[in-house]
Amino acid sequence: MAKKAFVTGASGFIGSHLVERLIRDGYHVKALVRYSSSKSLGWLNHINLASTSNLTIVYGDILETRNLENYISDCSVVFHLASMISVPYSIQAPEYSFLTNACGCQNLLNACIKTDPSHIIMTSTSEVYGTAQFVPITEGHPMSAQSPYAASKVAADQLALSYYHSYGLPISILRPFNTYGPRQSRRAVIPTIITQALRNYGKVSLGETLSTRDFNYVADTVNAFISVSRCPATIGHIMNSATGYDISIRDTASLVGDLLGMTIDIQDDSSRLRPNTSEVMRLQGSSSLLRELTGWAPEFSGLNGFAAGLRHTIDWIRANPQGTDYQV
Repeated sequence: MAKKAFVTGASGFIGSHLVERLIRDGYHVKALVRYSSSKSLGWLNHINLASTSNLTIVYGDILETRNLENYISDCSVVFHLASMISVPYSIQAPEYSFLTNACGCQNLLNACIKTDPSHIIMTSTSEVYGTAQFVPITEGHPMSAQSPYAASKVAADQLALSYYHSYGLPISILRPFNTYGPRQSRRAVIPTIITQALRNYGKVSLGETLSTRDFNYVADTVNAFISVSRCPATIGHIMNSATGYDISIRDTASLVGDLLGMTIDIQDDSSRLRPNTSEVMRLQGSSSLLRELTGWAPEFSGLNGFAAGLRHTIDWIRANPQGTDYQV
């Protein structure tokens, strides 16, 4: 009998890739999709798996507690990816960010107490560290929330750890650094660089370009989730998934231009800037703990790996020209 997995945030960028991988690995997946009047399945509509007998769609919201227990009750592993992930929007609507990310996390944890899954994998973010005080950033780096989004994720992480210690829930926390790849919203920097360059003949409007990020191709992030779920030794731990290589936004744009065969003309756009002290200026992560516990390693690492991931992303955007227009 196929193992059953419950995935929140299943219709999103990383969630849809995770669902696809779990089904390929023989799981029956119960995918939580946020209800809308159109009953949109988001990216689950685009993975050619929506009609499979190994995928069950359940509509709901992480803020609605009534059905969570029923959804989780027959699942052995839970992947919690549902989140309000936009940093700029969290600055505009901090209450909604906290409700979704912290209170939504607590709703899921309370349901898990009553349903007793064998493993719960929570999703954190490198944003909780703020600008690097040392590199590479380990899990022992101080947390410094520079946005309401980051603060809400700090709260969610601490809640999850408290439920591990207080209620014995089998919780692992994966902390991915910046993920990119096919199906990502143009809200994110890499899709916006690529789409603007293709549409505007190399002209790209950006905000802060000197900040650096440790970009992780989505297949590596999904592999990290799978590796954690298969390793009981990860329970009770927070683990970074990162390549250990960081690159500035300006140099990323230049690399995209090289891959497209065009010169990138960066135009400053103040509307894309965060408030000064909210901008995280450097992220470069260490994944040594995750590697030690699970054997995980990124396939797309270093400059060459990053270029390979960008090629895959460019190819997907060219084949799906409207695919990044959503900006949730």
